[in-house]
Amino acid sequence: MAKLLGNRVTEKDVRDWLDANGFYGRSAVISDLELHAIKRPGWRQVFRFTAQAKTSVQESESPSDSAEDPSITRQTLFGAILDDQRQRTEDARTQIVVYDSRQERDQQLEFWSTDMLTCSTGQGGELTVLISLVIVFILIAVLLGSWIG
Repeated sequence: MAKLLGNRVTEKDVRDWLDANGFYGRSAVISDLELHAIKRPGWRQVFRFTAQAKTSVQESESPSDSAEDPSITRQTLFGAILDDQRQRTEDARTQIVVYDSRQERDQQLEFWSTDMLTCSTGQGGELTVLISLVIVFILIAVLLGSWIG
């Protein structure tokens, strides 16, 4: 299925978290950054992502040697994000956790998305239906507005 929603702010949050937690966030390859679940009216959101990131330079290493060395391998990280826009501080607002396996990440996603609308991988996911309905209502409102006005 094609990406439903893109979120540059969430991608920046992931890169900043990687930088702060021992990885090169700016050069990380982030894929599958998708909205996994949302709780009405939309303040709480759960995202999932996969990242290929290099480990940051150790203090004993030279930054230029390690950052440019093609022999350095990227580590695959499976991440989950809980974002709650009702929180006032950035630290409380966004929680990011990463795992070495997809199964561990998926367990975290399942825990966080309890009682939320989830986006399934199939065509009939609740979130897909909700987004489709919102788009239809917006189109109807625009058409009625242009027809009446």
